[in-house]
Amino acid sequence: MIYLLYTGGTFGMDHQDPANPNSPLSAQPFSQLLPKMPLFTFVQTIHKHDRELKVFDYKTLKIHCDSLTKPVDSSDVTPHLWQEIANIIAKVYHDYVGFVIIHGTDTMAYSASALSFMLDGLDKPVIFTGSNVPLLGDKSDALANLKLAITSATSPEYTNNVWIAFNNQITLGNSSTKLGSDAGFTDFKRPHRFTKKVFVNEKFSALTNIEPSVTPIFVTPSLSSQAIRDILRSDNCHSFIFMTYGCGNYPTSEDYSAPIKEALDAGKIIANISQTSTGKAVKSLYQSSFSRLDDRILTLQHMTIETASAKLMWAKANLPADEIKNFMEEDQKGELA
Repeated sequence: MIYLLYTGGTFGMDHQDPANPNSPLSAQPFSQLLPKMPLFTFVQTIHKHDRELKVFDYKTLKIHCDSLTKPVDSSDVTPHLWQEIANIIAKVYHDYVGFVIIHGTDTMAYSASALSFMLDGLDKPVIFTGSNVPLLGDKSDALANLKLAITSATSPEYTNNVWIAFNNQITLGNSSTKLGSDAGFTDFKRPHRFTKKVFVNEKFSALTNIEPSVTPIFVTPSLSSQAIRDILRSDNCHSFIFMTYGCGNYPTSEDYSAPIKEALDAGKIIANISQTSTGKAVKSLYQSSFSRLDDRILTLQHMTIETASAKLMWAKANLPADEIKNFMEEDQKGELA
């Protein structure tokens, strides 16, 4: 049996005014979508783990369909939703051979990254999918993506991590990024196959604590040193991910380096990734290398901003402070393999 969780997103959207094709799109209840999915044959409604599930046949599989009480647009996704999804999967984990999560594309890579760390000891596939065009729209890719996700959720190739099934590709969730508003996802840094086993426990568990205070800072020539100082001094911001030039380069003047050291001395966490799409941040020989400013800076190589932020949120909530740097800089779930 496959467990399918609908969270919202473009996949299930329709016009608020069906008679007006220019009216805004909004996420629809899953019950309104199911009759439009000819690949599923309805069997019955059941109640399991205090949840109402619609049971469908798909080829030789039984699909148990569930939905968030209120589906969300992916631009409204928060870390709290990651926790909700992870807790739902944990509750039903032992009853199914695989899991499919229908999710909006804008933040899908963030959610897939977060769940790759929250769901420890996976030995079953967890597959995210969605669509560029709503299921109810013309030339929709929704059903094709859903078929790919369901097939992947039964495959032993994908048993030990979280993946994205989209546009005829399966990519590692914590290395994927959305390429454009009409494009699919790609894991462009390495082949998507991954065979590494669990990184903490041999037994499945959901570790859903998260500390959301992580602030990305995209370095540009117009970003002043005073602006950086003001951001780093904020009482509401405790961890920062600098997206620096090229292989991790940053302005060399004291005006720019002083706020970094001040923040580190105050106990704040500063990480470094490259703002380029295929490069990586390293402690290079360049004088401008950001990571050379201070050994306390976390150098996260080719990690995406989606994964770097989700991983750091998880690490801060689940690890002692003196273990965070090694955890972040080392590969845990294939994100740096």
